[in-house]
Amino acid sequence: MIVNRTSQTPLYKQIAEHYKKRIMNQEIEKHTKMPSIRSLSQKHNISKTTIEKAYHQLQIEGYIHSQPKSGYYVSPTDVIKKTHQTKSLPTYQPSTYINLEQRPDFFDITPLRKIFQHIMHDYQDTLFDTPKAEGEYPLRQMIQKHLEAERGVVTSPAQIIIASGIQNHLLTLASLTDKKSVAYLVPLFDRAETTFDILNFKKLPCTSIDQILDNKPDFIYISPANLYPSGEVLSINDRIKLINYTKSNNAYIIEDDYNYIFRYNAYQIPSIQSLAKGQNVIYIGSFSRNLLLSIRTSYMVLPETLYKKYQSSPKLAQTVSKIDQLALADYIKQGHYTKHLKKLSTLSKRQRDTLIEQLNTLPINKNITITGLDSNLHILIHSNDQKTLQSIVEKAQKNHYYTKTFKALNNTILLPYSGLNETDLKSMLLTLLT
Repeated sequence: MIVNRTSQTPLYKQIAEHYKKRIMNQEIEKHTKMPSIRSLSQKHNISKTTIEKAYHQLQIEGYIHSQPKSGYYVSPTDVIKKTHQTKSLPTYQPSTYINLEQRPDFFDITPLRKIFQHIMHDYQDTLFDTPKAEGEYPLRQMIQKHLEAERGVVTSPAQIIIASGIQNHLLTLASLTDKKSVAYLVPLFDRAETTFDILNFKKLPCTSIDQILDNKPDFIYISPANLYPSGEVLSINDRIKLINYTKSNNAYIIEDDYNYIFRYNAYQIPSIQSLAKGQNVIYIGSFSRNLLLSIRTSYMVLPETLYKKYQSSPKLAQTVSKIDQLALADYIKQGHYTKHLKKLSTLSKRQRDTLIEQLNTLPINKNITITGLDSNLHILIHSNDQKTLQSIVEKAQKNHYYTKTFKALNNTILLPYSGLNETDLKSMLLTLLT
């Protein structure tokens, strides 16, 4: 039988699928005449209307064609080549890098949960409106006040653009200017590098500020308060060099200030945007790293020259939900964000101190040197012995620890520790470094 009358699938679909399969398997050769609608109806006790509907479906999809006063014929159809592979598709394996996550005790979610409930109740009329391309004004206003107080950033709420990540900001930035060369200190942040490649920017990797200036780039991408991945601070002399260069050459600094809070050997380093009084500096920050990784919200502060172009240019669609934006605005306004940052700074410093204690007591491999202890929530492992480095990477993969290597830093491995408590931290160090 070509149909199963107990099936919930409509009969015409069953008939169509039956003939599709036979045609594709070459059980019915091309140009073969199909059974007439009447004969098929009588043979299987199926209405002619159902057969006609099935044949119509086959004809639409190109399996058969009609010849006037003759009937339906199988159309010439290429056969999909079969392979001899019988392996099943790989199952999805979620990333489970235990050292890469955020510790739950680093963030009190209760105030934010209450704010979300408040937003859903009190803002329900405006939630049906289309999100603004530049972001919701209440959040931009709160970010402006926070940045002025904490980072000395000189701007207005109008010059702040909200998006879900740095890649969206760079796409917007590329639409505002014909400038297409970018210099940076190696190594470059992965997502920024990927975006520059997509935008066909001329990338100018450098090892010093003087080399950056010699290349005369249109853009300079840098994190002056916390250089990636070393965590070093760009000296005031180098900062002034960059600022003077951009003003003299109509160029721009892209200041990625995503990680400024994680510093343990000094007070927070002022932003380069504040030093330049907002001129020729594009300031980018994010809530993901210092709030919740799952809150994909970042912001870009445009200098006045680019903001004027942004006002009249086509804009990318907003990638952050209005609910998230309004909730973050209230979270900052009520003082929770400032309170959280102070707590985060204290807890991360405590975690870093625990790391140092462990490194001082454990029998660390003599071929290994550790740096990067003055900032961030990762360390840098150095060794001239490639076998030692390879062993660390292999053991990390086996034990679900995340590590990162760099083409520009041949003898260096980055090892995060943000997601680990004291016991887990000791276990990781013992597994990888002893």
